[in-house]
Amino acid sequence: MTATGEGSKPFGARLREQRELREVSLEEISKVTKISVHLLEAMEEDRWDDLPGGIFTRNFLRLYAKHVGLDPERLVVEFQHYVKAAHRAGGEEEDEAEEGTARLEMPKVWLYTLFAAVVVLLVGGSLAIEYLRGNMGAAPAIETTEPAPADAPTQAEAADDPAEAVEGLRLQLVDERGSRCWYQWWADGNLETPADGARLPDNEPVTLEAEESIRLHLAHINGIAVYCDGEEIPWGQLDPELRPLEDDNTMYIVEIDPSKLRRSP
Repeated sequence: MTATGEGSKPFGARLREQRELREVSLEEISKVTKISVHLLEAMEEDRWDDLPGGIFTRNFLRLYAKHVGLDPERLVVEFQHYVKAAHRAGGEEEDEAEEGTARLEMPKVWLYTLFAAVVVLLVGGSLAIEYLRGNMGAAPAIETTEPAPADAPTQAEAADDPAEAVEGLRLQLVDERGSRCWYQWWADGNLETPADGARLPDNEPVTLEAEESIRLHLAHINGIAVYCDGEEIPWGQLDPELRPLEDDNTMYIVEIDPSKLRRSP
């Protein structure tokens, strides 16, 4: 998508012109704003589809403008006008499609949650029936083992300890639809992607590893699969939070700790 402004001059070319007039390098802007050089180049070359889009692109423009010495809010307003004009001229409907996809994703999350709850109830009921049958038909057992030390954890305490269920966290994200989804993730509170995020590669797993917790930000979860030890995990089990950032953009926030990945014995 190419946004044009004054006359026929592309919007990105105007950005580069203003930067060069002030003798500011892309490397200097990248160092201060933490926006990678290749994304800054994409802005100046009008390759807007290479950026995350929505509020993320507008925030990049604000940081760029502030460092170069332009009015951030005025630049964002001009950019939005140019993008709308380009969409009308080219008949592009990408923003509407993404917004519709985001609205359709939430019912899937609730279906996953309902399905998981039904499975838990069925498994729990079966285990309870087997337990009662075993106790009713079994003779009292004679205690032959030595008592456990006073400081030894009980079975209930061990079951509630996430470390006993899963040692650390190791997940894999796979973009199965080739949607080039934007994402960020943190391992135990430390940001592991660039400050401006990254794109998931097509059908290539991205491994996330942490000792205690993973925080994940995704532009969307439609077509993105998450695996643990080769087994796909429903998004409903990970309880994603859908946060509206602006009218035309949303972001999924997922907090993952070992208790969400606990396996039945």
